[in-house]
Formats: sequence, structure tokens, C-alpha cells
Amino acid sequence: MTDFKNIRTLPSGYQVSVVRAKTEVSRHFAGHSEKSYRAAVRYRDRLLRELPDKRQNKIPCWVSRTASQRTAPVVSKATVHQSRKPRSP
Repeated sequence: MTDFKNIRTLPSGYQVSVVRAKTEVSRHFAGHSEKSYRAAVRYRDRLLRELPDKRQNKIPCWVSRTASQRTAPVVSKATVHQSRKPRSP
């Protein structure tokens, strides 16, 4: 079974499914022909244009710019604790 973004291949055809704000919008396209696949892609593209974005809070562009300019991964400095000897009673 091949999966596409928001398009599922079912034994009976293609299913387009998009979820926004806990509401699912779905439609089935019968058959495995090129025509039904193109119809599913057109429907998916139209849905994604009409529905609001998945993210309510957009990622600021400076975050993605900064991430792409890094040459090495950022590693946070973790505090290393020395193992303590058990206390004598």
C-alpha cells in the first residue's frame, strides 16, 4: 500500500483526508485509474488551499534561517554530577 500526503490508497480507490481543529474532511475516489488519482490530488490541493493552516502559531522565519546556517548541532550543556560515596553510619 502506497501512502501519499493526505491521500490513502484503499482496495476500492483513493481516500483524501485532512484534519483541522479536530474536524476531519474526507472524500473517496473510486478506482485505481490515473483519472481517479488526479481527481483526488486536485481535491486535496483545493482543500489545503481553502482550509486554515495546520499551525495556529507560525514558526518565525528567523528560526528556520538560524537552523539552516548552523554547521554543527547545538548541544546543551548538561550539569554532570559526581557520584557521591555512601555515608558511613
